[in-house]
Amino acid sequence: LHNTFINWRTKDEKHSVHLAYSVRGQAPDMLYYVDVRNDADPLNVSTGNPDLKNSYTHDYNFTYNFSNSGKQRWMSFLVGHSVTKNAIAMGYVYDKKTGVRTFKPENVNGNWKAYSSLDFFTPLDKNRKIELQNNVSSSYFHNVDLAGVDGETASLRSAVNTFRLSDKLTLKYRSENLVAGLTANAIWSNSQSDRQDFSTINALDLHYGLTLQWKLPYRWQLNTDLTMYTRRGYAESDMNTDDLVWNAQVSRPFFKNRILLTVDGFDILHQLSNVTRVLNAQARVETYTNVIPRYFMVHLTYRLNIKPKKR
Repeated sequence: LHNTFINWRTKDEKHSVHLAYSVRGQAPDMLYYVDVRNDADPLNVSTGNPDLKNSYTHDYNFTYNFSNSGKQRWMSFLVGHSVTKNAIAMGYVYDKKTGVRTFKPENVNGNWKAYSSLDFFTPLDKNRKIELQNNVSSSYFHNVDLAGVDGETASLRSAVNTFRLSDKLTLKYRSENLVAGLTANAIWSNSQSDRQDFSTINALDLHYGLTLQWKLPYRWQLNTDLTMYTRRGYAESDMNTDDLVWNAQVSRPFFKNRILLTVDGFDILHQLSNVTRVLNAQARVETYTNVIPRYFMVHLTYRLNIKPKKR
């Protein structure tokens, strides 16, 4: 990893500019170099490629920052571009007579992305009890891979262009005993390709909800959040979901703060699944997690402080 950057700021430190360049190298998995035929699955055979090259990602970005410490306001704007050389892709050759696919890792070029973001924070009242923060970001990916197509005996070069736009808004209220927040996040993705078997994707992911931190009487404290996760625009019906997730925690210290009792409740409404489905530029990925989605847990923490003897 190599970084080069230039910083500049005004005398009052309200304005600053940051220019940066970085290059990151990554070697392929060592097993990919081993030119050994693995036919444990007779229909899906894998081989190595001793001619693989290291991948390098070059990133250029520009950042402008504005801050006003007196009014507790700040803003940040970022724009950047990155290119990856010799990315690793898994290609295959299909034998129509036997039905055997032989996979082999290969280097591909043409992967790049452009990105930008605008982030700002400001109080909304004189007493600074109400705060607003918003982050808007966009990115454009040109993703190149090797993909199998029905009727073809070898994987073909696949290029997918994805545009993603997101906006995260947070509104927070603070008082002596209460912190309440409202959060809304929207992500819109559009993916297109010239491949004949590729279906254009227009997907919208939303999550919005409430957070609360409340100091209750008798030194009890309540932390809770309620969030709705909504997904729309996916071709598969099992990905267009609405999940309402509620988490809560109650705690209280005892014996001069030496013992802390905490009761946690995660996914109280039992809405989460241990299967996560995500669409990337080339495929749908399903992840199965061996965990308990819903649980309650009691913690008892003892704080022990031993001071050294004075010399």
